[in-house]
Amino acid sequence: MNLWFSIVSDWTFVEIYLEKVGDVAYQVSQTLTMLLLPTFALVFLVVIIYGSKDTAHNVDSKSLIFWRRIYRRTIRPAKFYVRKYLRFLKRKKWYVRVLGGIWLYNLSGATIAIETVAWYFYFAVSFDFEATLVFLAKVLADFTVPLFFFPAWAWVIIGYKVFDYIRVKIGVAGIKGGIEKNVKFLKEYLGAKFLNGKQRSKKTSLLTQWKTLSESKILRPQAKQGFLNRTKQFPSFPWIVYARYIIECRKKHVLYNWTRFHTLFLFLKWASLNEKKHTEEQKRWIRRHLRRHWNYNFDNYIFGYKNEREIFDDGLELVALYDALENYGKQFYLYSHPTPIDMSNYPIRADFELNDEGNLPEFKNNLVEMNTYASHRRTQWSHRINNDAFRLGEQFDPYNAENNSFEFGIKAVMERDKERKNQLTRRQTVAGENEPTQNNDLEEVDTKIRTHIATCDNFTYQEDLSDAQRAGSLGVDNTDLMTKIYIRSSKNIRFFVPFFAIDEAIYLLASAIFDTIYLYLRKKKGSNTALERFLWLIYTPIYRHYIRYKNIFSYYPLELKIEDGADNEILAADKKLPLISLVAYRGRFRTDALGAFYYRKIKSATMGLNDVPMYKDRSMTMDEMIAQNSYMVKDFMRAFSGSWNKKNKKITEKAK
Repeated sequence: MNLWFSIVSDWTFVEIYLEKVGDVAYQVSQTLTMLLLPTFALVFLVVIIYGSKDTAHNVDSKSLIFWRRIYRRTIRPAKFYVRKYLRFLKRKKWYVRVLGGIWLYNLSGATIAIETVAWYFYFAVSFDFEATLVFLAKVLADFTVPLFFFPAWAWVIIGYKVFDYIRVKIGVAGIKGGIEKNVKFLKEYLGAKFLNGKQRSKKTSLLTQWKTLSESKILRPQAKQGFLNRTKQFPSFPWIVYARYIIECRKKHVLYNWTRFHTLFLFLKWASLNEKKHTEEQKRWIRRHLRRHWNYNFDNYIFGYKNEREIFDDGLELVALYDALENYGKQFYLYSHPTPIDMSNYPIRADFELNDEGNLPEFKNNLVEMNTYASHRRTQWSHRINNDAFRLGEQFDPYNAENNSFEFGIKAVMERDKERKNQLTRRQTVAGENEPTQNNDLEEVDTKIRTHIATCDNFTYQEDLSDAQRAGSLGVDNTDLMTKIYIRSSKNIRFFVPFFAIDEAIYLLASAIFDTIYLYLRKKKGSNTALERFLWLIYTPIYRHYIRYKNIFSYYPLELKIEDGADNEILAADKKLPLISLVAYRGRFRTDALGAFYYRKIKSATMGLNDVPMYKDRSMTMDEMIAQNSYMVKDFMRAFSGSWNKKNKKITEKAK
């Protein structure tokens, strides 16, 4: 250690260090001086060429035509072969390993490895700490060989790649942590959830995020664990045969809901218990019925299972095999459901993957998937809601087969107050003969008891998610059944990835330069210029990198207040949750989902905003006020014309 300090503190060492720093500064100043004059010349040339105006719209300039010829003959072929080579290395990774091994061997990799092993065995018996410093100095000297092999600019690129790789890993970990916070919240507050917030408070975004997480992180994983637990109760049963039977029956539309499982096993259990009482003719009828109506082709009533044990003692009750089979089937059916397990009154995109190689299907939903193209190739949309499915009373179409299609899954409804209304607004509702209204459709009763049909193995496979701008806009018959969640505030955007300020600073600087030059060129030149194309080549990678990282790693901190809908007890006054862009905004939904109504309303319009008359001065004229079609203006007009007083006088006389 003393030797180390003596070397560093020596004046000769300081002089050598300052001399090296001076050499580097001299070389940098020489380079800047050489670049200064060409830069001024280039700027002067650009000002002269692009200072004049033209209106040749979308016509390529001569310089751009020349540049494109060079690009087609040199740069494009080079990019093609480089990309082709990189794809080849990506497919044949052993080439990369061999080349890396050769590179390390030639650049002292073998020497460093041998020295490290030798030092390890030496230190294990000697514990010579002073020799450790000597060893580290030797290793550093050996490392200088590969360090000086690459030029400085190459190490800058390598350093940035390593830095970016580390912070991306940190960002992904932050996204996963945010997802876990939301999942924990959903599990903590069970039952129906009613989101409330002002316009643009991101309530529908949070609703969409919870819908996605409920399916991929709660309902399907729980179903997987549920049917796996049933497998452990009867390990000798041919579960794979039963699983493939379910998949085949779903394709043939034999098993299409949970109630079909219940009906099937009631029949199988009855046939098995009474098998000895049945005649041969009755047995043939039962087998024919099972084959035709249930796609059942096994030689007994229990999927070919020939083990005698059909009871499992779990410590609380005796589990019959048929009950285990029914619950296994329901949960396996939900887990392997090929479409989203939801109904919603607006489209919600799902991008999960169901891998089925012929044995046990595997559900995958990588919510931190970086490949946008791969995510969109798996796109499916939520099931359109049919509100008659939730009405136990009057229905618009009582004979619609969809009315009994929702047993399990997620019900997601935005603007629920506009659908159900409250006690005051319902009084104004007038129904025709046999027409449903919010007063006679008994949907609130359905909300209270629907979870019974969605319960399997003591877990409710159903979520009821909805939102509104005001909790008071929805009747208490609804809100009493829900956990009310108020979005108190939505903070400015933040990022999971560290040092994003560097990316943002580079982007803002590049954007300021690009926008100034681009807008100047668009103003002066109608033609396509080489300078504009050159600017795009430099700016586009910066913009693409910034916008991708911003969208992938961003989140909005939300502050929530949680209330019990039954007694308005405050369960949490300041709950913080992240609204994760990668989960909520990855093409999941559109904030203008109800815009189709206005598209139809305005489609026949013959005027636009530009055709509407403008005010003529700071004070309105009477004609301008009347043209507003305002209730306030109409009342003023009646009051000042005397018609208001006449009307009130007549009402008073009638009352007397």
